[in-house]
Amino acid sequence: MRPSLSIVTAAAALLVAATSFDAAAQADTGGNPLSLEEIARRAAAQPASAAPAPTISCNRPKDPARPPLGAKATEAEMQAAQAAIKTFVTEAQGFQACVATAQREAYPRLTVMEYMALESLIGQMQARIEGYAAAFNEQVRVYRAAHPDKK
Repeated sequence: MRPSLSIVTAAAALLVAATSFDAAAQADTGGNPLSLEEIARRAAAQPASAAPAPTISCNRPKDPARPPLGAKATEAEMQAAQAAIKTFVTEAQGFQACVATAQREAYPRLTVMEYMALESLIGQMQARIEGYAAAFNEQVRVYRAAHPDKK
């Protein structure tokens, strides 16, 4: 088990927070995008949450091993890699659901940056799911090309 995650304010969250200042917030800038300094100033000006930042106890899934090289892999290795990817995807989706639930439950107490940090966690995990699946699927294509009799 990995330790629980504490919500942190990160530069990435500041960048994403810019979207929360939509057109109404940009009206005083003539419709121009806000600078990072302005985003930081506006985020800092938000009232502090009355409650301490919530802690979430969602366990990040362990990354799967790299898929075997399809040209050299055995059928058993490819099946084991497929099982590992499926396990990772299931655990990662559970992590995303856990973070989303924590986000909904803590919503009244979250600052914009905390909310966006949680959104970022969900998005990063989705990118990892898609990246690992794409890498595995590429090796499946290579495997099938190298072993046309094993389709």
